[in-house]
Amino acid sequence: MKKGRRKGYLYTMEVLLTISMIFIVIIFAFRSAPSKPALEISLIKGDAFSALEYLDDSGQLRPLVYSGKPLDVAELQIEDLLEDILTKKVNFEIDICKNSDACSEENAPENREIIVVDYYLSGYKKSYDFYRVRMYIWKMI
Repeated sequence: MKKGRRKGYLYTMEVLLTISMIFIVIIFAFRSAPSKPALEISLIKGDAFSALEYLDDSGQLRPLVYSGKPLDVAELQIEDLLEDILTKKVNFEIDICKNSDACSEENAPENREIIVVDYYLSGYKKSYDFYRVRMYIWKMI
């Protein structure tokens, strides 16, 4: 082999080796897909928020919250409406907090991973009170 051909051959081998190393690094860097639990949690959270938004847009949520009845009664009525909307694979609990009061977590189980969704209401008709509808969601076993 001539000296010029040998240099060309070595240069080609160096380029091929470099390209293959870059390809291997790319494969190892991007081979892990997002974990399923994180994706599933975000989907459940999105569905729960959409369900509350649907109740609000359809004119069912605000009249229950601003009815003047005890908030426990409104919570049960909202839960009944949500049972028809949400999947049967999750359980949930609704808590309504007025203004900036802390919401109670007493009805949510302690031994499960709890997903929390907050939906804020800023008024209805002539009432300008601020309410937070907090939804605790957990997957059924």
